[in-house]
Amino acid sequence: HPAIVNLRCMLKILLPAHQYLNMSALWDYFCFNINGVRPVQCRGALSILCMAAKSSPSILGTHLQDIVDIGFGRLAKEEPLLARTACLALQRLSEEDKIKLLSTSTRVFAALQSLVTSFSLPEKIWYGATDKAISAIYTLHPAPEIFAAEIAKKSLSSVFSALGMDGVSNGVELETQNSSTITELSAMKLGRFLFVISHIALNHLVYIETSVKKIHKQKQKNEKSQSTNEDSQVDGSKNSEAQDINAELGLGATRDIAIEFFAEKAEREIVSYSCEKNLLGHCGPFLSKLCRNLTLLQKFPELHASAMLALCRLMIIDAEFCEANLQILFTVVENASSEIVRSNCTIALGDLAVRFPNLLEPWTEHIYARLSDSSASVRKNAVLVISHLILNDMMKVSLSPCQSLSLSLYHH
Repeated sequence: HPAIVNLRCMLKILLPAHQYLNMSALWDYFCFNINGVRPVQCRGALSILCMAAKSSPSILGTHLQDIVDIGFGRLAKEEPLLARTACLALQRLSEEDKIKLLSTSTRVFAALQSLVTSFSLPEKIWYGATDKAISAIYTLHPAPEIFAAEIAKKSLSSVFSALGMDGVSNGVELETQNSSTITELSAMKLGRFLFVISHIALNHLVYIETSVKKIHKQKQKNEKSQSTNEDSQVDGSKNSEAQDINAELGLGATRDIAIEFFAEKAEREIVSYSCEKNLLGHCGPFLSKLCRNLTLLQKFPELHASAMLALCRLMIIDAEFCEANLQILFTVVENASSEIVRSNCTIALGDLAVRFPNLLEPWTEHIYARLSDSSASVRKNAVLVISHLILNDMMKVSLSPCQSLSLSLYHH
């Protein structure tokens, strides 16, 4: 919303110069220290504090426990967006405040898990809140992969226990044999489960990439420190000789190769079905089968949207999974009756083209075809995606489709 964008810009300008009003007034609204404050005002105050924390994270440090107690307490039921805003606030904490929160609050992770796995929030708001909750877990938890696995298993059991199945692997066979059995599942629960596991997978990819960057940074820091210590020693010739030998042997490069090897292996194992204990790997084949059952998904538009979003997320993570499911993705983006599904898939095509350009290159004309979609929303997203890809030299310019692009820009 333009007003929100303007407010963010104002805070960004004012905060560094310390030309802002005392934040205590906002905290008074958030903590209900003023008579007559409504839950929506409480949430609004925290939203502004989150905006301010982007420039000055320490702002949130004075009320850590209040954020947990109020943000995930009973008021979250009266103002559902409050929990989502509280999750965002947890992500905006400074590193010092994150450590402080973990040492003083035992409720935070229980609250985040409850938000994801319970049914206390309305359907439409749950998705946005869960998005922020899982991101907060990966930001705060010392071992997010273990905690996220617990959430995934709990979400899994709530969906498949009614069918008497052991897990998703049996669900693939069941779905293939008798599609009517899947319709007995709660579409809402299944849609939520797919959203949870796909968002965990995406956050885990980011977690791996971030961890690798930290390792490289620490490695460079250690090498610089070692070099400084060696230079300060008296016998510099021997140290210099030792450095030359290490350089010739390529020990530094070998370490870098080893780090990249394990990083790529970890990324592949997120979606890989070959790992027997990999829950997300078992979800891949199930999701692929489900998205091909267009007859079933047409009965449940919300489930169709969740399933395609989850499929696109797993495709972004793994090249083999992406290649295996490109056909169904383009079938849906061209033929789905829901413009929301077509629009979301169009956006996903842009992300896939950036991550796996060689895989998407043969489908270029099909991407351009989104400019002729009957929905204005789909055409608008197609304009944004295609113009981004062209400007970044990730897609070849084609004359005929560019005429469609010009017409789309004219109509918008």
